[in-house]
Amino acid sequence: MRLDNTKVKKLKDLVDAFIKQYKFNMDVGPDRSSLQAMKKENKESIKEYTQRWRETATRVDPLLLEKEMINLFINTFKAPYLNT
Repeated sequence: MRLDNTKVKKLKDLVDAFIKQYKFNMDVGPDRSSLQAMKKENKESIKEYTQRWRETATRVDPLLLEKEMINLFINTFKAPYLNT
C-alpha cells in the first residue's frame, strides 16, 4: 500500500494513514517466539518481569502447557541469573 499524497492534508491524515497501515500489529497477539524473545529490563525486578511475562503468556493462542510455559520462561534468563 502506498500513501496517497493527495489525501494527506493535515498531520491527522498522516497519523490515520499510519494507524490504518499498521493496525495488524495491534491485533496480532503474542506467540511462543515473542515470549522467548522477552528479556528482563535493567530497572525491572524479577517479580515485575515474572508478572509481565506471565500476563503476556496468558494471551498466547493456543494456550501453553504448564511444562512448556516453565521451559520458555526459564530460557529467557541469561547470566548472571542462569548458568548454562
